Amino acid sequence: MTIDPFWLAAAAAGGFFGAAIGALQSFVLCGFSVLLGAVGLFGNAGAGFLGFVAFGPILGPHIAFAGGVAAAAFAHRRGLHSGKDIVTPLIGLRRPQVLLVGAGFGVLGYLIQSALAATAWLGTHTDTVALTVVVSAIITRFAFGRTGLIGRPTPPLAHADAPPVPAIEGRAAMARSGDDILEGAVEGGRPPSGSASWVARFAPTDDHHWIRYQENLGPNTVLGLFAGGLSAAAALSVAQHFPTTGALAATVGFGISAASLLFLCLGMAVPVTHHMTLIGGVAALSFLPLVGGNQVAAMLIGALFGMVAAWVAEVFSRFWHIRGDTHIDPPASSIWLMTTVVVGLAAIL
Repeated sequence: MTIDPFWLAAAAAGGFFGAAIGALQSFVLCGFSVLLGAVGLFGNAGAGFLGFVAFGPILGPHIAFAGGVAAAAFAHRRGLHSGKDIVTPLIGLRRPQVLLVGAGFGVLGYLIQSALAATAWLGTHTDTVALTVVVSAIITRFAFGRTGLIGRPTPPLAHADAPPVPAIEGRAAMARSGDDILEGAVEGGRPPSGSASWVARFAPTDDHHWIRYQENLGPNTVLGLFAGGLSAAAALSVAQHFPTTGALAATVGFGISAASLLFLCLGMAVPVTHHMTLIGGVAALSFLPLVGGNQVAAMLIGALFGMVAAWVAEVFSRFWHIRGDTHIDPPASSIWLMTTVVVGLAAIL
């Protein structure tokens, strides 16, 4: 494990920036930078831009997004903000210490990802960026949250007397809309009855949910299949026409999905699919040699794994996100686990 002081300093800036503009906005910029980096690969420009900007200390989710998540949780602990609102730019709080927490977690994200990447077997058989996002969020939950790892059925902290988040050019309504779409209201929830089963303990409700319009069996299954298939097709086509892209061809669908979340930031009910598209692309490329180069078969495999990734994210959302008071990212939870399954299974076969 080698620590580059330049990357370390850049990670502090990246975490600060992610907190200042909002965690989700930083992830949207990551998506656009992935697409820009992919275009560079088409011209044989190399992967340096992707490695340093899109997945590195500038906009890497383990740094910028994780920094924004941690800063929001810190502000929640101080009674300034909702710990699960990853949409509102935290610069509006006018509290430099909140943004400095983002910088600190940006550095932490760089260190954790570097350690994971240097770990034997795991470093080459999982998505260390996604795993770092999850590890950082768990640390954040225990550092600044009050609900424990899997949350509580009752709201842990009321903010009735907390000062409101300052509005920025009409952003207050937009932030509320985005927060409702992404997370649901943590405060004011109704506790389940004492006779509720263990399954009901983790069931989403109007007060505790992740994404209401894709949490049910039918919508989530169909969305996962087609999003995974779409990304698989894109990855296979890019790999065929631009062989030098290699495994990075799988990130094209991910970039499109991440960039599409711009509309979610604006309060529109668009699907969250980057876990489905990334796994769909990885699965298609990983299994292509095993199906004799048959692109149709590889695309179908990518679609199936995209569907599984969709449900893994939903399971994780119910397990440790919806009743917590800080954000533990369901898509990142799905990505690291499903990448391990896909890469490991392909290696075994």
